[in-house]
Amino acid sequence: MPNKKILMVDDSLIMRQIFKRILADQGFTIVEADKGELGVEKYKLESPDISFLDINLPDISGIEVTKRIMALNPNAQIIILSGTWTEKNYKNVLEAGAKRFLLKPPNLPEILSAIQALEIQ
Repeated sequence: MPNKKILMVDDSLIMRQIFKRILADQGFTIVEADKGELGVEKYKLESPDISFLDINLPDISGIEVTKRIMALNPNAQIIILSGTWTEKNYKNVLEAGAKRFLLKPPNLPEILSAIQALEIQ
């Protein structure tokens, strides 16, 4: 699992720091963005193996970011993060092309399980 690059797009500095700390300790390289548009640009520049996107971003939604990334790479591995779960959000996330949906804040076992599930697909 280590040696993979992960894009973390979240407007919460604390959430990005948590991800960076726990995933760097697992051997992952973390690329960060605090807005959706920047996340799409970082995706283009960095070609991450996996992207974690907050559903609610200050400029465009994580669902829109997912659609734009999927247009760039239909095989992109995207996991959406949200503070609340609704059936509508879940449906929209999957229709946009994300592979997983995690409630915030996820713990390390949840994050690693989601990453491993992507690798099995």
